[in-house]
Amino acid sequence: MINEKRVKQMSKLAVYEQKMGKEPFRLHSYYRSDYIRLQGLKTLVAITIAYGICLMGYMGFRLEYILDHLMEIDYKKVGMIIVVSYLVFLLVFFVLSRIIAVRKYAKAQEQLKTYSNLLKKLEQSYKEEKNPFEDQEKEGRQ
Repeated sequence: MINEKRVKQMSKLAVYEQKMGKEPFRLHSYYRSDYIRLQGLKTLVAITIAYGICLMGYMGFRLEYILDHLMEIDYKKVGMIIVVSYLVFLLVFFVLSRIIAVRKYAKAQEQLKTYSNLLKKLEQSYKEEKNPFEDQEKEGRQ
């Protein structure tokens, strides 16, 4: 026999699962610190590549000036500017990446907690339902 209450719980569970997507389940496979470190590493690689591309683009844009003043450029000063600006960009985006990763992980944990509570309610409804054959089995044993 179909239990309407249980069908409603299953529907609610399916809708919630579809709404939150697969991301929380994927994030749950990581420890919090590992996930945050992974996001930081991804940011490090992405910023390094992006900074390199931007630097090459700027140098290509200013190539005529660079070639005209090749002997007059203070390479030590230019190198320091490049390194310091890279470190500033890296620091800013690394901090932003950590903040976003912490919030995203916390949100996923909250969603999974709600999902788990819905599953527990469904499981409880199964436990509360009395098996109609249970009484017959007990009588047969005695």
